[in-house]
Amino acid sequence: MTVKGRHGDAGLAIGRETMQPMYDFIKSAQDQQKPFFLWYAPMMPHTPHKPPARLLEKYQAQDKANAAYFGMIEWFDETCGELLDHLDRQGMRDNTIVIYLHDNGWKQGNDSPLHDGKRSPYEGGTRTPILIRWPGHIKPSVSNEPVMSVDLAPTILRAAGLSATEKMQGLDLVNLQAAKIKRDCIFGAAYEHDMQDWDDPEKSLQARWAIESGKWKLLNRKDSIELYDLTADPHEKDNLATANPEVVKRLSKRLDDWWAQGNSR
Repeated sequence: MTVKGRHGDAGLAIGRETMQPMYDFIKSAQDQQKPFFLWYAPMMPHTPHKPPARLLEKYQAQDKANAAYFGMIEWFDETCGELLDHLDRQGMRDNTIVIYLHDNGWKQGNDSPLHDGKRSPYEGGTRTPILIRWPGHIKPSVSNEPVMSVDLAPTILRAAGLSATEKMQGLDLVNLQAAKIKRDCIFGAAYEHDMQDWDDPEKSLQARWAIESGKWKLLNRKDSIELYDLTADPHEKDNLATANPEVVKRLSKRLDDWWAQGNSR
């Protein structure tokens, strides 16, 4: 990604200056008549926020404080479009699975539609979209089913005609109906930005959470238990833990069982 540091130098070239490394890699696979896996993960819209002048000016008229950041988002979107167009031009649209996701939300200002942002266990930090394009296999649609990035490996394996391993917790996102049948709860954990103890990852743990049937969210922090009804309260403003002790008890057990299972592997 970089040569001298985490957030700069040579790693900034891809996306901001050129898409050619991606095109060269795809051509190499074509020349060898081999399948390929390409992960396009540029430092966009991460800092430094230096979008083209045309995009900066566009958003300065709407939100001067966040104009550079919004310009970076659109710039990144444009490069994704360029990559999709390249696949189309190469005649690879129908037999290439494209998956779009990102690792966290990002709060900009106080008018964010969800609570909190990056590195947070609240919805503003964890609720992000997963998009999949696979013409001829997936019809354009929108689903509100709670899924997560752990579902990607089983989805890709099955799409390639292979089987997921028994230990894989994820589901096949191509078949969301199966997800409804097999899983009514998803789990997650948030850690500090920097590892506190390499031999004891739990020292870096901020919080664990469980979301049941897309409605109840139990948030287990180091010093508190929080319960939210995401259907009625997507902004997570009303902690219902005291008023719903049975729900807290049930979800706490599910969360503890999941945590114990993961730590035993």
